[in-house]
Amino acid sequence: MNTKTSYHHGRGVEQFLAKHGANVTGVISGFDRLRLRASLRWLYQPSFMKRYLCEARVLLKDFGSYATGLSNRIRAAAHAFAAHEHRPVRYLHSTALSKEELARTLAEHDGVDEGLIGLFDIVEPCLTYFVRGDRAAHRLRLELRPGKCLQHSFCFQHAEFGLMHLRLQSWFPFQVTVCLNGRLWLARQMDHAGLGYVQRDHAFIAIEDFARAQWLADAQARAPLVRALEKLLAPCHPLAGELCRPLGLSYYWSVDQSEYATDIMFKSPAALAAIYPQLVQHGIQHCGSTEVLRFLGRVVPAPGHVHRRYKGEVETSLQHRPEGVRLKHYASGNSIKLYDKHGQGRASRPR
Repeated sequence: MNTKTSYHHGRGVEQFLAKHGANVTGVISGFDRLRLRASLRWLYQPSFMKRYLCEARVLLKDFGSYATGLSNRIRAAAHAFAAHEHRPVRYLHSTALSKEELARTLAEHDGVDEGLIGLFDIVEPCLTYFVRGDRAAHRLRLELRPGKCLQHSFCFQHAEFGLMHLRLQSWFPFQVTVCLNGRLWLARQMDHAGLGYVQRDHAFIAIEDFARAQWLADAQARAPLVRALEKLLAPCHPLAGELCRPLGLSYYWSVDQSEYATDIMFKSPAALAAIYPQLVQHGIQHCGSTEVLRFLGRVVPAPGHVHRRYKGEVETSLQHRPEGVRLKHYASGNSIKLYDKHGQGRASRPR
């Protein structure tokens, strides 16, 4: 007996397909941008940071030299890893430069299909520690506040995740950030499964078997990510064990930012172009503050008014970007986006 597996991408998508399905070749839903964070959580509390320094036998007056020594060793280890892999180290003078584009260009130029592409060093904002004098109390005080320090960005062509990077903060509390893309990860999954597809940038233009591809995309949520990320972190941050030792700490992994996207692939760009202006107009006229907040999980009272305790703002922007026309609703750091990327439709949202 032959069976056919069907996937439900949500009521809105199902209603859209019921009306426009004749012009659609397929739909794929899954993670897009993912930013994961590894942190020594206890060190974000100044009281525990003082205890850490006490266990490490470091006085506050010596904190600067102690932290500088660790920072120098972390930089030396990062550069040694790049040298061992025969990959370049580049210092970037501007945060406006896209490390992803630089890594992609470098990988194509040097033919890097797997492994470390390069190491980019750059001074970037961070949350870090300073020692300041308290004249009134006649003592030194340890402060956790925004600052800047050298960050080491290791860019990889990963066998499982595709193009990605790991960023290591070189000053206390030595936070680690990993950025990867769910669509590039899915492409690697389909490669391993022998499933054909056409991809442009991060977007899929065509997929051989949408049901199998959706099963692979859904499997990402069950993947043992921490195990893979710990394996990735080890050569980039060999001092991690030493840093954790004074208080018996370990790096804690969490999701810092995630984006979940639904790609609707049309038979032709013209088929989407015929209805896209109407979709944008509908999104502007009929998606008000209450609809956006409700979609983003905020409490909206039954009468349909914004909750009186909500103090934020809901904003909407319409922009012509290189990848297409983008409509974006955002509130309190979360957003919903719609755009006609490469002549295909996409809706993305936080998750």
